[in-house]
Amino acid sequence: SFIMLGIASLWWVRRRFYRVFYFIHVTLSVLILFCLAMHYNKMIYYLAPSLLTYMASNMPILFESMYKSWWQRGAQISKVVFIPDSGGCVEISLQLNDHSGGKDIGIVDSVGKYIRLTVPQISCKSHPFSIFSSPSDPENIKMLVRPR
Repeated sequence: SFIMLGIASLWWVRRRFYRVFYFIHVTLSVLILFCLAMHYNKMIYYLAPSLLTYMASNMPILFESMYKSWWQRGAQISKVVFIPDSGGCVEISLQLNDHSGGKDIGIVDSVGKYIRLTVPQISCKSHPFSIFSSPSDPENIKMLVRPR
């Protein structure tokens, strides 16, 4: 199984067949952890700190994204602008749902900040995007996206 992990980790495999790379890594890592726990009972002492750290860092993001997508219905896209001569960049404007103009969530002075964007129709994973907005338009946040 380590040989399969090594082959799937090669650069060209990751770039061309990302889903294969991801599936092999998720499947084999769970299988390896299970086999380690079955053959060495005290392995939990080595695994527990890493698992607790992982859960402590990812669970708040998961709960926040579930809350915002299910109860607040997320943010609405207000405008999409293709930027010519930019290598395919697109500017996406998101309309904030709250009536505070983003003041309660710290978006007003958003230069250099980022958001985690999830598109449930495509994937349940979220990805970070740098955002920018204008103080004259606090109701919208904007981000630049360049698809690969």
